[in-house]
Amino acid sequence: MKWVEVSVHTTSEASDAVASKLLSYQELCGDYPAGGVSIEDSQALAAKAKRLVWDEVVELPQGLADTGVVVRAYFPPAVVTPRWLEELQAWLDQLPEFGLDAEGTKLKLKAVQTEDWAHAWKAHFHRQAIGNRLVILPSWEEYTPGPQECVITLDPGMAFGTGTHPTTVLCLEALEQWITPGDVVFDVGTGSGILAIAAAKLGARQVTAVDIDPVAAEAAQANVTGNDVADIVTVRQGVVTDIAGQGDLVLANIIAKVIIGIAPELYHRVKPGGMLLASGIIADKEAAVVAALVDVGFTIIQRTTKEEWVCLAVRRP
Repeated sequence: MKWVEVSVHTTSEASDAVASKLLSYQELCGDYPAGGVSIEDSQALAAKAKRLVWDEVVELPQGLADTGVVVRAYFPPAVVTPRWLEELQAWLDQLPEFGLDAEGTKLKLKAVQTEDWAHAWKAHFHRQAIGNRLVILPSWEEYTPGPQECVITLDPGMAFGTGTHPTTVLCLEALEQWITPGDVVFDVGTGSGILAIAAAKLGARQVTAVDIDPVAAEAAQANVTGNDVADIVTVRQGVVTDIAGQGDLVLANIIAKVIIGIAPELYHRVKPGGMLLASGIIADKEAAVVAALVDVGFTIIQRTTKEEWVCLAVRRP
């Protein structure tokens, strides 16, 4: 069967929004088994290709862009009509209006066969260690974890890439550092559910994960079930105001503009003495995020960076 590969070359900041948009289109494709996107970060993959990972050299995928991020999704040819393409291009042109840096965003199409599409995911996803204990594992790989390792199994054909974007890595590293066994954790903008799953495997007593996007909520629920943590993690479609009570640790791996806008609500969801981990912050917007968090009462405890991204660990006094 033939498919159309729709690829969008964009910035790291806009990549999650593009992925979510393509996934929402796939939801309208009925029974076609084409669900999922791949997110290829040129800087992250280039860095990985230069080092050994579990005794194997990771090679750069063919056709990888020199800069930026490529988001790929697959559709049946009947879906990719001129009108559909015009609608998608118009939406891409509006990305700056959403407060996202999307300079140079380009849309490309390519015809592929079913067998090519089926193997495309695997070319870009390899086992990866994050922090001291976390391991992100493709669903098709076998791996025997060490006694202290926590394995999170993901299928990039499900949704939202592989969890190895710098913003997610920063938040996972911070989560491992700041979580205490028995914590109540809230994950705002859960996406694939990777942070919620990691929190559960690192000892959280209860995790509530929300995402405004129904596609993300469905994908997160599937990943939670696949990682056997459904007894700890509750996934809901919704926003921060849909979370009742207060948590010991709140996670917000979302864009800077959203963090600024919901800073008061985030503050009220953190117990006194608790922590907020805010990631997804592009470096040139860090000062605005810090100002918003401090203004509502948070104290900045730690700042970590990876490439052009920042993660803030802040405490409610």
